[in-house]
Amino acid sequence: MASFAAGSKRRARTSGRAGRFVASVVLVVATGACASAGGSTSGGAMGADAALVVSAADSASIASDVTAMLRAQVQAWNRGDLEAFLAGYTDDPTLAFVGESGVVRGKAAVRESYRTGYFEVEGEPDDLEFDRLEVRPLGPRVALVHGRWTLYQPGFENQPVSGQGRFTLVVQKEDDGEWRIMHDHSS
Repeated sequence: MASFAAGSKRRARTSGRAGRFVASVVLVVATGACASAGGSTSGGAMGADAALVVSAADSASIASDVTAMLRAQVQAWNRGDLEAFLAGYTDDPTLAFVGESGVVRGKAAVRESYRTGYFEVEGEPDDLEFDRLEVRPLGPRVALVHGRWTLYQPGFENQPVSGQGRFTLVVQKEDDGEWRIMHDHSS
């Protein structure tokens, strides 16, 4: 079973050029997600779905829904169900996975990467755990997620770690109401 920590409550303090850069990136990502959700990004005011401010209640609901999606991914991985694990990724061709071997685009390429790297290896695949999760809504249909992944060797009493790293995800709420990963940067 995965552990899902609330994450650090510390907020990064940025100022000057770095702060403006971060704000610009957040605005571009949120605006792009809002445009795909039917909001306007050209000129005038954005539609109601494109509001960049999220209430505390909506923020908590988004965090809960995104965490549930990630928990389902961990459960799928740990039972060896690659297709159920991949259900957490968008089918949109703009899907990007950035990892050790570079950028992989599209769900078919992400599937192949996971299949050959983890699921079709000698022996039993390692168990997955996500922790130190921090879900930060950027709008009603997009969120930024930070966390840590850990792979454990199955069948060992103390479950030695076979791999560990950090990840940053951009997730979006799609037209079917499900949250899915549209950008995954894992190290």
